[in-house]
Amino acid sequence: MYFHVAVMCVAATGITLGCCFRLSSLLFFLGYTHLFLIEKALSQNHCYLICLLSGILFFLPANRACSVDAYFRWVKPSTQAPAWTLWLLRLQLGIPYFYGGLAKLNYDWLNSQPLKLWLATDPSLPTLPLPR
Repeated sequence: MYFHVAVMCVAATGITLGCCFRLSSLLFFLGYTHLFLIEKALSQNHCYLICLLSGILFFLPANRACSVDAYFRWVKPSTQAPAWTLWLLRLQLGIPYFYGGLAKLNYDWLNSQPLKLWLATDPSLPTLPLPR
């Protein structure tokens, strides 16, 4: 697993720098998705969203500006992004947050019950008094 996570770290660095972007994004997607599927403790919606976004990243031309690939002319440099890429990312981020907000429209969340429980565990946190 150490090697697995180390490869993911190298791939994440490659994505960040835009170095061998397609290969880095594919390796990160495969590594993170594999880790997500074998580890039950990572079964959270945010981890699933990272799997989806890293999979989509492979298809996006996100290495066209301010990247190592563009600097060495391994890809055609461009300062503009196609509109479909921005809308795809907006849609992929918007859907989970919309449904997450809908799921929280229940009695407990509207009465701040989770917040009251979380803040009661650490009384040293500075808070404003909640209405009763």
